[in-house]
Amino acid sequence: MAADLTMIQIILLTLLAAACGIDPYISGLQLSKPVIAGFLAGIIMGDIQTGLVVGSTLQLMVLGVGTFGGASIPDFATGAIIGTDRKSTRLNSS
Repeated sequence: MAADLTMIQIILLTLLAAACGIDPYISGLQLSKPVIAGFLAGIIMGDIQTGLVVGSTLQLMVLGVGTFGGASIPDFATGAIIGTDRKSTRLNSS
């Protein structure tokens, strides 16, 4: 199954993932929150509803994870980006 991603979408999603990865350390714009990352990935993919559904589902999972001591929460923002991409390409190919 071939994905119907354009080169521009691939570049934008890669830049979004990089920005989400470094955001907590540099700017604090909350890009690392899954609902924000999913929304932005939805804009890039042209399917905002799917981005919000995937991002909000992962955001609820983040709320259930407590970090104690030296533990850190998993990177759910990347999951939101990849989940939105996979769901959007699957919807567009059917």
